[in-house]
Amino acid sequence: MKHIYLVGFMGTGKSTVGRALATSQGRRLIDTDDMIISRDGRDIPTIFAQDGEAYFRGLEQQVMADIAAMDEPAVVSCGGGVVLRDDNIRTMKSSGTVIWLTAGENEIYRRVVSDTNRPLLAGKKTPEEIKSMMEGRREKYEKAADITIDTENKTAEEIERMIKEELL
Repeated sequence: MKHIYLVGFMGTGKSTVGRALATSQGRRLIDTDDMIISRDGRDIPTIFAQDGEAYFRGLEQQVMADIAAMDEPAVVSCGGGVVLRDDNIRTMKSSGTVIWLTAGENEIYRRVVSDTNRPLLAGKKTPEEIKSMMEGRREKYEKAADITIDTENKTAEEIERMIKEELL
C-alpha cells in the first residue's frame, strides 16, 4: 500500500483528519511542516521571515522526496502550499493517493483567524483575501487530487470514514 497524502488550503483539517486516519489505518502520521521544523531548527514563520518562501518551498520539496522514498506507508499531512511545485505533485502521485480537503473561505477564516503560526496569512485576514489565495491554488489542487473531500460541517471521524470509503 502507498502513502495517503492530505493536501488542501490551511485550515481545511489536514492535521486533524490526518491523526484520525492514521489511527484508523494503523499508519504513522507524518506532518511535512513538523518535519521541516525538525530538520531546520526554526519554526515556519521564522523560516519565512529570515529566508523567504522560496527557501521554505525548497525544504518542503526535499521533505516530500524523502517521504516518498520511505518503505512504510504513512498518512502525510502536507503544508497548504505543497502543490505549488509540480515536482511535489509528481512525487505524491507516484508514491501514493492524494486527497484534497476543501472548505469555504468563511469556514477557513473561522478556523485560522487567531492562529499566529501561518505566515502567509500575515496581513490577509478577511474571508475575501482567503478566497483569493485559495483560487490562486485551485488549479494545482485539482491537478494533484485523486479524491476531493469537503470538510465543512463534518467531524474528523466523518471525514475519515468518507476517505476510507473512497479508498476501497
